[in-house]
Formats: sequence, C-alpha cells, structure tokens
Amino acid sequence: MGDVKQAIYGWRGGDARLFDEIAADPELSAMSGGAAQDSLPQNWRSLPEIVAFNNRVFGALGDPVRADDIATELLPGAPEDVLDDFVARLTTAFADARQSVPEARAGGEPGRVQVRLLPAARAEDAVEQGLDALADALRNDILPRRRLGDVAVLVRTAAHADLVCQRLVNEGWPIITENSLQLARHPIVRQLVALLRLLDAPPDDTALLEFLCGRELFLAESGLMTEAVLDWAARDARGGLLARFRSDFPEIYARLLGPFLKQTGILRPYDIVQAALATFQVLRRHPEAELYVRRFLEVVHLAEAQGLGSLARFLEFWAESGMEEKVPLPEAADAIRVLTVHKSKGLQFPVCVIPFHNWSSGPRGEYRVAEVHGHRLLTKLSKDLGRPYHEQQAETLLEQANLLYVAWTRAEEELFAFVPDTHGRRTLGAAPVLLGMLLDVPPAEAGAGAGPPTRGRGLDSAAAGRAAGRAAAPGAAGVPGLAAAPARVPPLRGGRRI
Repeated sequence: MGDVKQAIYGWRGGDARLFDEIAADPELSAMSGGAAQDSLPQNWRSLPEIVAFNNRVFGALGDPVRADDIATELLPGAPEDVLDDFVARLTTAFADARQSVPEARAGGEPGRVQVRLLPAARAEDAVEQGLDALADALRNDILPRRRLGDVAVLVRTAAHADLVCQRLVNEGWPIITENSLQLARHPIVRQLVALLRLLDAPPDDTALLEFLCGRELFLAESGLMTEAVLDWAARDARGGLLARFRSDFPEIYARLLGPFLKQTGILRPYDIVQAALATFQVLRRHPEAELYVRRFLEVVHLAEAQGLGSLARFLEFWAESGMEEKVPLPEAADAIRVLTVHKSKGLQFPVCVIPFHNWSSGPRGEYRVAEVHGHRLLTKLSKDLGRPYHEQQAETLLEQANLLYVAWTRAEEELFAFVPDTHGRRTLGAAPVLLGMLLDVPPAEAGAGAGPPTRGRGLDSAAAGRAAGRAAAPGAAGVPGLAAAPARVPPLRGGRRI
C-alpha cells in the first residue's frame, strides 16, 4: 500500500516513480497474477469542513489545465518534454485526491480551516510574521478553547522547529519535540552521565566541571552557585580540579563526591545511578522528570543485562547509542507538539498549525557530472546545465506539492495555515506561489487591506461553502471549506485572512 501524493523523501533518494514502475513491471505482474490499483475514497480522519477544503485545494492538482498553468509558472525555461512529464505525473498523483466523508462523521461539531495571508517580501519577514501569527492564534483563538495537547505545529526543517520552540517557550507554553524526548538531551540525564564519566576517570576535569555546574543535582544539594563554581575553577590553574575541590570544599566533597569515588570499583552503573538519585533527591525536587529518570534507569539495566556492567563499557555504549534513546510520549501529556512534516506523516492531530510555507525549493548544494571539451567535470547544479537542472526543479516542485498535501491533511478538527502572500513572485520558494494559484480567492473575498477585518470581512461561511462546494466530494458538498475568523482575533498589520 502507498500513496504517491505522500512521497516526500526525494531529498534522501526516495523515488516516487517506483509506485508506477513496480505495478507495470512484467516479471512482478507474472508472479503476482497482475496488479490492480484502487484508492480509498472515504476520509475517516478529518471533519467534513477540512475534507472539503482539501478537496478544493488539492483536487485542482488533478486538473490538466491547472497543472499546465502551474508548470508554466513555476518551471520557466524548462524543455517541453520536462513540462509534459511534470503535468502527467502531477495529475496522475492527485487524480483521486478528492474524498468523501462517511455518514458517521457528519452532523457533529463543525470543523474549521483558517488560512492567513502574510505580506512577507523576504524570508526573514516570512519567518517573523509566521511566528507572530502562530503566537497570536494560540493566545487569542486556539488555547482559550482547546487543550495544549490538542495542538501540533508542523514545520519543514529542524531549524524552523527550533525557532518555533524558542518562541513557544518564551510565551510560557509547554512543548514536546522529537529532541525533547531524547534522553541524552535531558539535563538530569546529562548530569548523571557526567558523574559516571567522572567516576570512570577522576582526572577528567571536563566531566567534573559539567557535574559541578548541574543545577538539578549538585548545585541544588550543595548550595553553591554556578558563578561561584566557575570563578573557583578559573582562579587557579595548578593541579587537577578534583584535588583542588577536595581541598577547597572539604565538607561538600566528603558529603557529595567522596562516597561515590570510594565505591567506584564496587558498585555497578545501575547502583551508582540509584545512589545518585537518592543523594541528590532528584525525584523529590523534580517529579516532572520521573519519566526520563525511569527510562534512563531502564537503559542502564538493559545495558548491564547485555554484559556492559562496567562503567567504561556502559559509557562506551552511551557515547555510541545514547542519542537514539527516547522516552515514550505520554498519552496524557498536555503540551504543544512541534514536529517536522516528515515526522508527522501517518499521524493526526485535533488541531494543526503550519506557520511557515517559505520552503526551500532549489537544488542547492547538488552536483552533476558535465562533459566540457572532452573532459568530465563535477560541477554545481545550476541553470547553465540545462536539462538536468530543470528535471531536478520539476522533481522538487512535485515534492513541494506532496509536502503541502501531507501537512494540510494531518488535522482532525481544525487547520491553521499562515502563507506568505507573494503576489506570484518566487522569492520565497514555490510553495507560496503554488498555494496562491490553488486557493484562487479574489482579493475582495480575501479581505485585502491593512488593519483588522470586521466581522463579515474575509471569506464568510456562506461564501466559503459555495467555494468549497464547487470542488467537494460526494458527501462533503456544500460544507464551508474556509471558516470565517472570529472578530476578536486580529490579523497582523497588513495581513489578510481567507
């Protein structure tokens, strides 16, 4: 089973053509008795309003005329056969994009879609305005009505995820990310590993200083301050730090470090971690970290069961595999999820927010072999190479359409998307231009103009229903594809809502 519309791994060698090539392969057909292709016409994930909206947007990609317009606009200068191949593949992939809604999913609370156009002219503007729109929507619209855990923010890159996380943390909202679930990134786990490294090699000043500066363990129990520890470490360069610490802080050393160093050759890693948790009162001070602590204990125990019972063997294992260890996501965790579109594939969330659409679309950093005057040269992929460049641009544009489809179909009940209004310019990549062509909303209906709209400006529910109904699948026709924004949620200055 597979969906060519969700082929989004071309950047690491994935080839969506395999879907068709395998089905047409004569040897495989002979072995299997022939290939039969079918699609699942009903959508059990999303509410009718979201299905109708996505029918309208992505169903248009199955129209050869619209696909040809997209190719002409976004693949300028490409050879005719490259354009024809792009149109054929795009229309084939999205020919069955329109879905219906099962009767069991109709008739309940209505779903909601809001697309906000942002007047960004540069990539920096698009990012800043996307972050502002995200914070505005969460603060004034979504979170007054929904749990934190209902919300997922989908981004294209890890760099964008970091920007979103920083903004949400600054706003005071708890978050869960792929990185936040990694054991090796948790401060308590890092401090416990630093203690194990110190016990394995007492002359390791780096391990000692990392442990001494740990707020959750050593500083909390010793009463020292980070600045005091750093000033002490930098004040005198003679001798190792451990010997100096024993001399300068004898009481703290005897209470918090000496017992561990004396039993290093006796206790196994699991026993040392248990003793550290008790000595530094970790779970009493940080009950919220219990999931990470229990998982780390489990990893240490499993390592010992595999014969890695010494400190040196465990630390070698941790250095090689520690970053791969994660805690399971708590089902009841009430925090905003931040993840990439690629990580979201196959998942679903009650509320999805996509704050950025200025995704990179050019073949940057790629190289090809070119023959010049009889010599084969490795050169950067650029327009000067002609066909290879345009073929790669077409592949990237197909993947951009697939990324949009994956991102906008993760929502169960509400979808929010913030899109740079590029007026057809490609300065922010292909995705905003592609969306501008697909949404196809006249400026009068989109509420163009600066300042917050009054109720009724923008595309109201009735107009949205008419717009959605033109492209809705059976069972979803006539429902609002674009919900009007509440009057109390002002857009960014110069922005407009659809």
